[in-house]
Amino acid sequence: MTSLQRVFATIFLSVFAISAHASNIPLQNLSSDDMNKIDGDMSANFLHTSVSGASSLGHIWGFEIGVVGGKTASPHLNDVVHTEADPNADAGTLYTGELLGVVSVPFGITGEIGLVPSVGSSDFKFNALDIGAKWTITELFLSDLPFSLAVKGTYSSYDLSFSGTQSGVNVDYKYKGTETALMGQISKNFAIIEPYVSVGVVNGKGNLTGNGSSGLFQAGVSGDASRSSVMWNVGAELKLIVFKLGAEYTNLFNTNRVTGKLSFYF
Repeated sequence: MTSLQRVFATIFLSVFAISAHASNIPLQNLSSDDMNKIDGDMSANFLHTSVSGASSLGHIWGFEIGVVGGKTASPHLNDVVHTEADPNADAGTLYTGELLGVVSVPFGITGEIGLVPSVGSSDFKFNALDIGAKWTITELFLSDLPFSLAVKGTYSSYDLSFSGTQSGVNVDYKYKGTETALMGQISKNFAIIEPYVSVGVVNGKGNLTGNGSSGLFQAGVSGDASRSSVMWNVGAELKLIVFKLGAEYTNLFNTNRVTGKLSFYF
């Protein structure tokens, strides 16, 4: 494992505090309501963001690379852990972090990508990929407005696998989540700081499966969830010559997330 992978492994092993209790959770007994709770908090945590406003990185070209990280309140996941595993366990917060790449091209079009390489071990593995596409409308139209307007779409995909023991049988679990979002953004560039607001809708899906080491465990463990939510966020970027610092608050799925960014741009 490389030093970079160790960093991400440290981050994401702490992200899923639930993984420490996975061997004690009777996941085959999860109800549809339990799955919805898990999916809502997971979707809130892994919604793609570049912690940026409506403006593009440049009228012609622009590039940005950096790191994004933050934490999400996960009260619904915490309820499931308390009910199904350990009433003293704490899964009330999820943490996240990823590498970020952004490029702007002519006509106000910006592409974004967030990446978490595969990290972990045979007992716990995780990876994620998310992308975004933004069109800054005011680059082509309504350019006399004193602010920037944009529409943005995102897609996120993440996979988690871990092992546990149920009724004396070793079970390999896999959780796969995907989500899409569409939002509108408005921001105002005040020289070195750009505050912004976004409003949109998010659709998240989660799937849990489990197979025993001696064949299918109780005909296999399986659960699915699909949820939608209105989302909104507020944030700001501080632009310091070639570096950016960003902070963002997001509300969706009846919970909230705080995210920060450190990046290099030109």
